[in-house]
Amino acid sequence: DKISLLYLPAFIRVLAVLVAGIAGALGIFVGHIMVYAVYKSDPLSFAISASAINALAPLIALIFTRFIFRTNRLLDVGWRALLVLSLLSAVFAGLLKAGFWFVTHLGELGSLDSALVNASGNFLGIVAGYVLLRFLQRSLPFEVRLKS
Repeated sequence: DKISLLYLPAFIRVLAVLVAGIAGALGIFVGHIMVYAVYKSDPLSFAISASAINALAPLIALIFTRFIFRTNRLLDVGWRALLVLSLLSAVFAGLLKAGFWFVTHLGELGSLDSALVNASGNFLGIVAGYVLLRFLQRSLPFEVRLKS
């Protein structure tokens, strides 16, 4: 698998879970499996595992962030909550993928360094997505209100 230093789909995952919660995570899971079915030749068990990891990481991060900020309305808390959510989502994605690699490759630790790169790419992709969304919000000819 290739690892990107700027992975924008991580932003879509966080946004889906932030907006729709468990339904967003389920949508990520189903959508990811469909992408694997059409574009990849990996076994179904791998597709299900990878899809679960990509859906669970932002959901777990959302639960932790809600606990940290003691609220269910993170958009009202502001940019600090979004930053914590982004960081936790990226870290959980990297750790879950490293754990999956560790279990499926009989204890090989070679993926721990890639977990850090993976987490960095996810975090930078999430931040870039937020910045792009804010830029689009400010540059549209009509008014769109997004709480930050």
